[in-house]
Amino acid sequence: MTDAQQVTATLSTKSKMVTLTDSLLDAIPVLAAQKDTILYRAFQLQINDSVPDGENLTFSVTFRDNADSTWISYFTLRLHAPDLRLGSLTVNDVDKGNGNRRLEPGESVKLNLQISNAGSASSDTIIIWPSMPDSM
Repeated sequence: MTDAQQVTATLSTKSKMVTLTDSLLDAIPVLAAQKDTILYRAFQLQINDSVPDGENLTFSVTFRDNADSTWISYFTLRLHAPDLRLGSLTVNDVDKGNGNRRLEPGESVKLNLQISNAGSASSDTIIIWPSMPDSM
């Protein structure tokens, strides 16, 4: 077995869910034959804010040495994200309405929302924009 000399590595993916911010690893002087080497912080990437929970991303790493030999390895990473769902919605019109829990003309109400997270990651900040169709 021969050691690989001056090895470069390039990370790539076809996924639109990730942006590779540093996908090239400069030359590794020697990769010893039949040995493991750990390359800390080898690549950097940015995951899209709207990835679906549980999405699997496939990556390839292309290695090339100074003898122009090439090796390609593949790996998959599972993404974890919140998956927020609206449960019940209730109308509270006790303070500035007639207390019948109905949204009626002239009332100021508070909307109580039940939100659950069915995803595998937490959500630190939730912002809700109430809207109504133009036809209403």
